[in-house]
Amino acid sequence: MDEGYSSAAMSALVAASLRRRGLSVPAGTVPDGPRVPLAAKRRLLAAVVDAYGEGELLQVGWAVAESPFDALGHVLVSASTPHECLARWRRLERYVHSRHRTAVTGTGPREARLHHTARTGPGPTRHENLLVASVLAGLLLAQGCGAVRLSLPGGITLLGLDRPGGPGGPADGVPPGPVDRFHLTWVPGTGPPATDPELAEPAGNGRGPVTRAVLARVLTDPTRRWTVGDLSAATGMSGRTLQRRLRGEGGSFSAAVATARVTRAAVLLASTDLPLSTIGFLAGYADGPHFAREFARRTGTSPGRYRTVATRTETDHDLPL
Repeated sequence: MDEGYSSAAMSALVAASLRRRGLSVPAGTVPDGPRVPLAAKRRLLAAVVDAYGEGELLQVGWAVAESPFDALGHVLVSASTPHECLARWRRLERYVHSRHRTAVTGTGPREARLHHTARTGPGPTRHENLLVASVLAGLLLAQGCGAVRLSLPGGITLLGLDRPGGPGGPADGVPPGPVDRFHLTWVPGTGPPATDPELAEPAGNGRGPVTRAVLARVLTDPTRRWTVGDLSAATGMSGRTLQRRLRGEGGSFSAAVATARVTRAAVLLASTDLPLSTIGFLAGYADGPHFAREFARRTGTSPGRYRTVATRTETDHDLPL
């Protein structure tokens, strides 16, 4: 797994946030593929700010909270506590060998003070700082917290998030000055919302009702060799219509089947102690190498490393659980 995967994921979140709000993604700035260079992500952020203002980056928190999660996203929001959710984010930064780090400078039962910085060399850009802060706020909301607030030193509130329909939203504007240090507060909830992780849809592989219907059907038996004919009959569409509808949602038949299999594997890795070879079979892969190769290609990490992130409780001394 490398930094290109994290840049791709963050770029996809920004694009999803804009679409959610009925805004156009600036032309020529949407990076494609499972890996995105850091420079391409920065160009996208700069174009979004030029078109809509810095406050638009703060809206990404809502997209994070309300969107289905890919395999690694599910690991983050399935954490048992807000502090553990933040700890897993920091562990993920280390896994992807990110040049940026989110350091914890102080914690309390319902708060964390964070510093988005760099391991070496130049620090993150202002846009990257705002994006990461917003994403973390959205993850806490998705994890089950309420009344999530993102503020700068001095008490300047940038963002307030609550359950859908509740109060909160971005501030009118982002004040000048540094935004690399920020403060998150929350009201603890009862844990992650009761959603079915098997229906999570990895970014870039189609999102919408037809995609979800296909995913649900494939997940009834991932080991089956599904065909377009099988799924068109199950969804009541002709094969040609099904494929057209999937393309309209940004995906394809093959991508939906592959997404279902990797999602089933991710759930089994996180919730069972079955051997990797058994999980690969249950998720519908031809053999162990095929499982390892496809899982890493679609998530950016190996099945073994994914299980480590999913099942290990963080014990960082500066981040009490």
